[in-house]
Amino acid sequence: MLDALNPYQFMLFSLAMAGMVLLVGIWVRYDRLPHGKYLLIGIMLWPTLLLDEFLRGFGWWQNAIFLAGLFQFVPSLLAGMLLIVVHKLLVLKPLQGAFKYYIPALVMLAGQVPFLILPTELKQQYLLTPPTGNIAQNWPYLAPHLLSGFVLLICSTKVVELFSHYHQHLSDQVVDVQFYQFNRLNLAFSGLIAVSFIDILLATLATFDLMALAFWQTIVNLLSACIFWTILLLLLELRRFAPSPIDPDKLEDHRFSEEFLRFTLKKAEEAIIKHKAYKKIGLHISQLAEAAKVEPQALAVATRVILKRNFRAFIYHYRLEYAKKILMRTDAKVSTVAKRLGFNSEKFLSGVFIKYIQMMGKEPEALSEEEEKLF
Repeated sequence: MLDALNPYQFMLFSLAMAGMVLLVGIWVRYDRLPHGKYLLIGIMLWPTLLLDEFLRGFGWWQNAIFLAGLFQFVPSLLAGMLLIVVHKLLVLKPLQGAFKYYIPALVMLAGQVPFLILPTELKQQYLLTPPTGNIAQNWPYLAPHLLSGFVLLICSTKVVELFSHYHQHLSDQVVDVQFYQFNRLNLAFSGLIAVSFIDILLATLATFDLMALAFWQTIVNLLSACIFWTILLLLLELRRFAPSPIDPDKLEDHRFSEEFLRFTLKKAEEAIIKHKAYKKIGLHISQLAEAAKVEPQALAVATRVILKRNFRAFIYHYRLEYAKKILMRTDAKVSTVAKRLGFNSEKFLSGVFIKYIQMMGKEPEALSEEEEKLF
C-alpha cells in the first residue's frame, strides 16, 4: 500500500500515524496529567487541521466537498485552549474570564460561514487551487486565513510572555528550578509565533496577488499541524508541576508588617528543621508553607524582605550547612552528597560550596546582585 502512495500522500499518511502517537499517549497518561481534559480535546481536534489536505491529496473531495473548510476555526480554538492550559500549569490562581479566549474561535466559526455556503463548484475550485487576488470575489476564502493567523499570533505571544514571567520568578517559589522549567514547550510556542507570521504573510501575499505561490494553503496547514502536534506531545510529558501561588508583583510592594514577616520566617525555619525539608528534592514554597501553616505569599515576601534572598537561596543555606556537616564528619564522597541534595554535579556543588563559605562573612546587604541570584 505504501509503495502506491505519492510523496505528498505518504507525508499525510505519516502525519496520521503521528496523530495515533498522541492518542496512545493521552490514553495512557490521562489520569496523571492535571490538564488531561483539555489535552484530550486538543488531540481529538488535531486531525481536523489536515482534513482539507486529505480531501485534496486522496481525492476525497469528489464525495465529501461539504467538509472542505469546515474546520478552519480549529487552529484558533486550539490556540485559545492551550493558552488556558499553560496558565493552569504555571499559575495556581484560576484564570479569570477564561471564556474570552474562546471568542476568537467563535468569530472564526462565524467568519467561515460565507465560504461554507458557496456553490459546490466554486468550493471545489478553491479547494484544488487556492485563490490569489480578486478580493471582492475571493474574500470568503481568504479572510478566515488572515484572521486565523492573527489569532495564533496573539495567543502564542501571550503564552510566551507567561513562560517568561514564570521563569523569571521561578527561584522565588522552588529550589530545584531545573525540574520546573518549560524550555522546550516555550520554544515550541515560539515556533507557533513563527508559523502565525508565515500564515499572515502567505495569506496577505495571496490576498493582494503579490506572489503566485501554488498551494500556499497546504504550506500553512502542514506547518500548523506539525507545530500543534509538537506542542501536544510536549504537554503529554510526565513531569513535576509547580503552579505559582505567589504574585511576583507584590513581593516588594506588600501588605505584611515586619513583625508578621519575622513570625512567618520563624515558623518556616521550624518546619524546615522538623521535617528536614532541605533534603526534599523538588521542594516548592507551597509544600513548606503548608507544613509551616503560613501563607506562601507571606513566606516569599519574608525571605525577600528579611533575608534579602529568594526562596531558593533560603533553602540552599540549609542544604549547604547539611552538606558541610556530612563532608566534615563522614567519608562520604562529594558526588554522593551532591546527588542526595539535588545538585547538578560534584563540580557544581564544589563551586557553590566554596561560594557559600566565602559569603558567610558578608552581611546580606553586602551581597552583589549576582550572588543574590545564586543564593
